[in-house]
Amino acid sequence: MTQYDVIMQGVTRLPMSFFSSCSARIRCLYCPIGIVFLLFLGGFSLHPAAQAQNLSQTTNKNLAALAPAALASEGYLRRDNDIVFKRLNTEQGLSQSNVYGIVQDYVGFVWIATADGLNRYDGTSFKVYKRTPSDKTSLSDNFTTCLIEDRLGTLWIGTRDGGLNKFDRTNGTFTAWKHNPANKNSLSSNYIKTLFQDKRGMIWVGTENGLNRFDPQSGINTTLRHTSTDGKTLGANVINSITEDHDGNIWVATDDGIDIINAQTGECLLKQPQERYVAGMKSYDINAVLIDVNGDVWLGTGTTGLYRVSPRERKVIRHFPGNGIVRARGSQMSAASGQLRSNDVIALRLDSKQQLWICTGGGGLQLYNRANETFIQYYYDPSNGRSLSGNIVFAFCEDRSGASWVGTYGNGLNVFHGQANVFQTTLCFPEKPNDLLSNAVYALLEDRTGTLWVGTQEGLLRLKQPLRKVERIPAPKALQEKIRAKTVSAFVRHIAEARDGTLWLATDGGLQSLNPKTLERNVWSGTMTTTDSALERALRGFEPQLIEQTFVTLESRDGLIWVGTRGAGLKVFHPGTKRFIAHYVKQDGQPSLGHNFVRALKEDAQGRIWIGTRGGGLSRFNPRTGEWKTYRHDDANPHSLSHDAIFSLHFANDSVLWIGTQGGGVCRMNTRTEECIAWKEEHGLANNVVYAVLEDTRGDLWMSTHQGLSRMTPPSVGNVGAKQPVADAAKAYTPFRNYDVNDGLQNNEFNAGAYYKGISGRLYFGGLHGFSEFYPDSVRVNSFIPPIVLTGLRRFGEEVQLERDISLLDTLVVSYKDNVFSLEFAALSFVQSDENRFKYTLEGFDGKWMSAGKRLEARYTNLPGGTYVFRVKACNNDGIWNEVGKRLIINVEPPFWETLWFRLLVGTVIGIIGVIAYQGRMKMMKRRAADLEREVQIRTLELRESNERLQGANEEIQRQIALLDEQTREIEVANATLQEKNLELEEERRTSEGLILNVLPPSIARRLRAGEQRIADGFDAVTVMFADIVGFTELAAQQSPHDVVEILNTVFSAFDIFSERYGLEKIKTIGDAYMIVGGVPEPMPNHASAIAEMAIEMLHTLEILRYTMNIPLEVRIGVHTGPVVAGIIGQKKFSYDLWGDTVNTASRMESHGETGKIHCSREVFAMLREEYDFEGPRMLEVKGKGTMETYFLVGKKKV
Repeated sequence: MTQYDVIMQGVTRLPMSFFSSCSARIRCLYCPIGIVFLLFLGGFSLHPAAQAQNLSQTTNKNLAALAPAALASEGYLRRDNDIVFKRLNTEQGLSQSNVYGIVQDYVGFVWIATADGLNRYDGTSFKVYKRTPSDKTSLSDNFTTCLIEDRLGTLWIGTRDGGLNKFDRTNGTFTAWKHNPANKNSLSSNYIKTLFQDKRGMIWVGTENGLNRFDPQSGINTTLRHTSTDGKTLGANVINSITEDHDGNIWVATDDGIDIINAQTGECLLKQPQERYVAGMKSYDINAVLIDVNGDVWLGTGTTGLYRVSPRERKVIRHFPGNGIVRARGSQMSAASGQLRSNDVIALRLDSKQQLWICTGGGGLQLYNRANETFIQYYYDPSNGRSLSGNIVFAFCEDRSGASWVGTYGNGLNVFHGQANVFQTTLCFPEKPNDLLSNAVYALLEDRTGTLWVGTQEGLLRLKQPLRKVERIPAPKALQEKIRAKTVSAFVRHIAEARDGTLWLATDGGLQSLNPKTLERNVWSGTMTTTDSALERALRGFEPQLIEQTFVTLESRDGLIWVGTRGAGLKVFHPGTKRFIAHYVKQDGQPSLGHNFVRALKEDAQGRIWIGTRGGGLSRFNPRTGEWKTYRHDDANPHSLSHDAIFSLHFANDSVLWIGTQGGGVCRMNTRTEECIAWKEEHGLANNVVYAVLEDTRGDLWMSTHQGLSRMTPPSVGNVGAKQPVADAAKAYTPFRNYDVNDGLQNNEFNAGAYYKGISGRLYFGGLHGFSEFYPDSVRVNSFIPPIVLTGLRRFGEEVQLERDISLLDTLVVSYKDNVFSLEFAALSFVQSDENRFKYTLEGFDGKWMSAGKRLEARYTNLPGGTYVFRVKACNNDGIWNEVGKRLIINVEPPFWETLWFRLLVGTVIGIIGVIAYQGRMKMMKRRAADLEREVQIRTLELRESNERLQGANEEIQRQIALLDEQTREIEVANATLQEKNLELEEERRTSEGLILNVLPPSIARRLRAGEQRIADGFDAVTVMFADIVGFTELAAQQSPHDVVEILNTVFSAFDIFSERYGLEKIKTIGDAYMIVGGVPEPMPNHASAIAEMAIEMLHTLEILRYTMNIPLEVRIGVHTGPVVAGIIGQKKFSYDLWGDTVNTASRMESHGETGKIHCSREVFAMLREEYDFEGPRMLEVKGKGTMETYFLVGKKKV
């Protein structure tokens, strides 16, 4: 007997009066008797949340073991064909894991009531409101129990100890109404259990001590309570649930029956106490009441399950007892299929389709099927991370985007959407290896009878309709002993059905045939007897058992079986003679098979066989003429095959062949022109590894990849033809919609060979953890247009607290001092909200729309003063855009010296000063003119007297003056020349020292000035980085010389700033290449991490420059760590340089890297793997170095 059983047995034996004193939802957890009772039974914590958490975990584990055990014992696979739950808890920002209420407001935010605060969720983050004791406008109590939004958009919150709260979203404040013993018109209790607004706008407040009718406009409250002396009052004071019937009457669920209230007068319509007890009910502890569209009343109880009741006769129409947890003799029993899982019904909700959802205490979430009056069960399964997070469910809410929210006790919040029902997944039991042969599926086929055949690493399975019971098909008798001895593998890689119904299997134990009726299974292995010396040479080196490993089979129109092998080429088997009649392998120097590893086979309308190989491209063979032709990838030819490793082939028609490649995306070949167009990740494909291509009845293509499924609506040959440039053709048509595990797939990673289209059009794809199946017509597009809200403002990276919620603002004022700020936004579509995408613009600054992808912010720096309009648009997970978007006017206050009033003031002051100065100057000039006139008269008289005396000496004086003037000029010229030379020498000295410091590190320059003739040093461990701007030669050809230099100066100047920031030494730039080192000329212990930080910042800076300069700047970066020699070269022109194999290897890392990535050697990876994330390894052939193990640095590890 579990601890949960003991508790619940004891609780159910307590008298009804005991339950009337505590919450019906959390029985015995908050009352003193219940606490003592629990402590007596098994040492539970006194804290209520800890008690319920322990109870929740125990119940989850017990319930999760029920259904899987029953299914496994009968040999069934688990078909997880219902709902994929996304879990949100405290790790994602939820304030607490007990969720009591959920509602979506008119804006689109989802609000969550928890035991520790009120939460607002925008799809990416939670904003939490809590009580601040010093702030009377904060939430009155952190324990929030329920919430509703009224018809005016006001949010009302019930709390456990703080009464009723109204939230003012304009300024983020709360107003509280509480119980006041001195005021009979106050709330009857501070413990609010439920809230409901009727058609008249009145808010009905159910508490643990009575019912309240609250007028939200006037704040007037009327209280209704149970009185033992008056039978016409409420039947009980503990109010658990409230609703309104079609006549406008209020139905009230209590701990002791049901009450019906006249909404206008507040009169209890049930006059006699016995009227409150519905005939046919086995208990009256009613937790939930709901009235459906048909007018039927649904009552959920705490001990006897669910009831459907006639509202007129008030008698039970149908009782649904909870058989999921049957407390019989102290053990839990599994629920019968389709029956209610728990007797404890906590809440009832209708969704937009009027479907009834039942929240239970221990049985998870239930969906009522009206057609057959059964229940679909959703509960916690520890082996399935996509199941409900907990079995105690308190709340359910469907939002406007089609997502549904489930609140649990102790296990946080869950969200799901209906699309997950489309993909039916058959999952494996990794904890029960005897139930399945393998956890991964490698081959699938639905035969003409509808039977499904599944190939795994451990053998073959048959799943017969309609129950899909698993049947293991024995291996051929000839191989059974070898399989047990593990000398031969039972691996089934491909299944094909012949026209006569025979199944042909490609296995690691050779070609096998299976009669699906008798299950007779034969193996056809062994090599051909041949005298072809070329064939013998081609096969030389292959071990016999390797030759027997087959990968794919094909029945051609002439009834022959073509067999692709794993390394031994292509074989042809004749079913009539039961012999291999042909064998084709790659033969150098002549037309032949492109590679001996064959992974895909298809026959065209002309009877030619198309062969996809692992690394030899695509081969075409004409059996009638013996002609071979091979198609390979050619970097110089954009219309060539996109990759030489091929997984799958599919003919859409006689001239269009679709090719799934291992790294080149999906490729379409026009078999007439033999030209190809490829679609890759940059065009919207989920991943460049395409395992399979299937075509549905509408002509859409479905591709299984390394990152989920991709659906493509292919263009006609006329729309996207081979004559167009390949890049333009692919970019002009990007018709992809991608699906992953969040949509309901069994896993994101699929396998080659595991795909099939059934007779009815049903598609099958297999991979890790089982397989998925679906009808493509059932996959719907999410047409919900997402509302867009602004969620935050940050200044210099710090969140700014505004007086009003930014989501309600029309205008935002910022200062010129806020020269770095960012706006945060969200799209309130919660169906796979992490796939929402954004674009934005700042009118008056950006000039165009900027793509933000999944980034949730727009950052701006150094905006000039003025008025701007910020606009943001968003699309949902299926690419449906809100083109209207969100608009915010931004006023940037300029500095005072740029304002109009300041300029006018300065102009006025300057004008006044000018007038005053002019008037004063005029007066002074008049006085000076008068003085000069008098002086001229005196001087004229004196000159006349001395004129004769000076006349004689004038000529001599003039001659002497002329001579002195000449000598003075010569001296001045000589002096000026000398000064100029001195200035030039001084300037040359300063320039020389500056150039030395610019060219050489300061420590090296000091050594050079000190007189060292030869400077050369050895360093044991440094990190060298090369960076090269990709495609700069072509870019430079399109720019003027001035623009080319300006671009390089901008980029390299930014790089120089980073080198100073991280203490690194720039060595040189060569054209558009940049070389830098860490640990030279001064050793530094963190040379590798400093280079890594700079490399990451270089990529981020180039991303910003691409947007700001509108130039496609991309860079390749290579990094290597090792010893170098550093020194000075030259006598007059100095150069500080590095030498050694480390420099060469770093250069190779750059030249063999990928655009926009940081290519690192194994030595760099070894030093940084504890602090940074890497992709890889990958094996790289480097000239002069052989095979190297390299990695791509992704970024710093998240703490």
